[in-house]
Amino acid sequence: MKKYWLIPAIAVAAVAMSMIYSMLSIEKPKIVDGKVTFIDGTTISEVKYESSDSIDKHKVALIKIIPGTLSGLSFAIHLNDSNQKIISNVGDFPLVKYCQGNKLLECIIPISREDFENAVTLGIAAYAIPGQLVQIKEGRADWDDHRAIFPTK
Repeated sequence: MKKYWLIPAIAVAAVAMSMIYSMLSIEKPKIVDGKVTFIDGTTISEVKYESSDSIDKHKVALIKIIPGTLSGLSFAIHLNDSNQKIISNVGDFPLVKYCQGNKLLECIIPISREDFENAVTLGIAAYAIPGQLVQIKEGRADWDDHRAIFPTK
């Protein structure tokens, strides 16, 4: 009768070991500054910022993209603070409308100057179907690996 405590103890230990194993075995994306690859193969190879010649002197993000296997991609772009929290939604930009080129696409994205000056990073999320973000395979990402993070300064 005194040995019945052994069965629950073994069960608790087995559950704890399986939880530890599952946390350690999850594949995290590799961190490569300045370059991000999504799981479909879409690669953002470079992000630069320039001032525009317009009256309001808004900023322009110049983004170089190598498209992957998903068609009809759009990018949701946000400006973030130092904690990666979104401070401004720049907008959603369809690849077809804002990018030019064949294999290496160059995209020109307008950004408000005031919002850009308050931001620390630029976040880029890719999607083909609204609400279903493409996960990042390699590169600097936010906490759930769906938004590529690039410094603004």
